[in-house]
Amino acid sequence: MKFHLWLIGKTQNPHLAALVEMYFKRIARFHPIQVRVFKGVKGLSESHAQRIIEREERQVLSEIHSGDYLILLDERGKQYSSMEFADRLQYWMNSPSKRCIFLIGGAYGVGKAIKSRANERISLSRMTFSHELARLILAEQLYRAFAILHHHPYHNA
Repeated sequence: MKFHLWLIGKTQNPHLAALVEMYFKRIARFHPIQVRVFKGVKGLSESHAQRIIEREERQVLSEIHSGDYLILLDERGKQYSSMEFADRLQYWMNSPSKRCIFLIGGAYGVGKAIKSRANERISLSRMTFSHELARLILAEQLYRAFAILHHHPYHNA
């Protein structure tokens, strides 16, 4: 199983970007993960949010293969404790899919086609986070889940 993290739009805050990168380097000790950043749509104002979502959606859907397992981060998704998330990560690692893709949408979210294509939706919290902060939280939770599975002392529960 290959894990991928797909992000729409670049992380603008250099401090957040550095922290996300730090966690991906740590994750690489346990399991490879590929990060792909799709270009966010520029040049349209917030009043064109639906057009932005549709353009970003076309980019993402053109890269998804039929056998991919798509996990969409969505505020209405299922919530897990860190231990439950580690169990779920083990489940995904054992699945027959070749690629497991975590997708964090852009500033305006994702379209209906991506939502219907998603195999699973997960939520990081009942609270709403900026998409940039969601990247950091997911990166940390992925690292924590791998640490739990490998009995690494990072998770001291």
